[in-house]
Amino acid sequence: MVSVSTLTSAFRRFPEPVAAVGSRWGFPDPAHFSHAFKAVYGMSPREARR
Repeated sequence: MVSVSTLTSAFRRFPEPVAAVGSRWGFPDPAHFSHAFKAVYGMSPREARR
């Protein structure tokens, strides 16, 4: 699995839904990625993308 910081950079570059980017990088489901992201950054991926 890739680090959340690497994935953050990737999902900001790609116009795909956050779930699709998380899946591409090995997170088993969108909830797992969102939980990991929020634990590191204190906000959801959707909030960070805005």
